[in-house]
Amino acid sequence: MTRIEEILPLLCGEFVCVTDGEKKIFKCKEDLEKAGLYTNHTVSSISVQDGKLVLELTPWRVPIADLNSEWAKEYAEKNGAEPSFF
Repeated sequence: MTRIEEILPLLCGEFVCVTDGEKKIFKCKEDLEKAGLYTNHTVSSISVQDGKLVLELTPWRVPIADLNSEWAKEYAEKNGAEPSFF
């Protein structure tokens, strides 16, 4: 996934952001920065519609470890306890 911060330096002019099914038009990247969307979203796709750049944004979520995976089961068998991340 690409963080929005990585895209910001490349933006110039008007563009559209789509997040949670809602389209928002921004006149410049500074307007996007003021909106605060870039702080907690990643870019899931980039396209052009009607001559405008369209960024689809997805809320960033903390990855969650799969404790049912093979490595977690092996860890529990070897150490007598489930893996702890704290």
